[in-house]
Amino acid sequence: TYDSNNVLSKNYNKHNFCYVGSMALWQCFEKTSMVFKQIEKIIPDAHLKVLTFDTVKAEEILTSNDVINYTVKRVPREQVKEELKDATYGFLLRDDDEVNRVATPTKLSSYLSAGVLPLYSECLKDFATIAKDKNFALKIKNPININEIIDYVNKPKLIENLNGEISELFRSYYGVENHINALKKVFVAQL
Repeated sequence: TYDSNNVLSKNYNKHNFCYVGSMALWQCFEKTSMVFKQIEKIIPDAHLKVLTFDTVKAEEILTSNDVINYTVKRVPREQVKEELKDATYGFLLRDDDEVNRVATPTKLSSYLSAGVLPLYSECLKDFATIAKDKNFALKIKNPININEIIDYVNKPKLIENLNGEISELFRSYYGVENHINALKKVFVAQL
């Protein structure tokens, strides 16, 4: 569920990045850490908070990529939203393959419901369509252009506009009625 206070209370001028997920290869944490290292070179006060159950592997990857400003934590699922209170931008990088082109990772809604603006791979086609021309997320193209990310995180955010866009997203795209109507179409087509 979406609580507008999660956006209204954020300071998007802070460069508090996050990654929530496993160290499974398909979640692309290695790529995430390399991208963050490039950000860190340009924005020295940038910080990456990593929430994962595999803290040892996360530390190894971050160390091998010379990331300096990070925190790695293991927290229960029910505490993730609380941990994201200070996060402003969240990584969701994926490889361009058949599965990801039709995927709608729950991480997107988790980030947005916590007021975290996703930095997501362009191969997530469904979400890219929904997020087109919106300010609540940045589609990252392949090859990754660090300057586009820097421009996005440094661009002033109109909090009321972000709140309106995310509220509408949760009413429509993530809304229960939207899913009921989609299921109705499937069942009616089979009759």
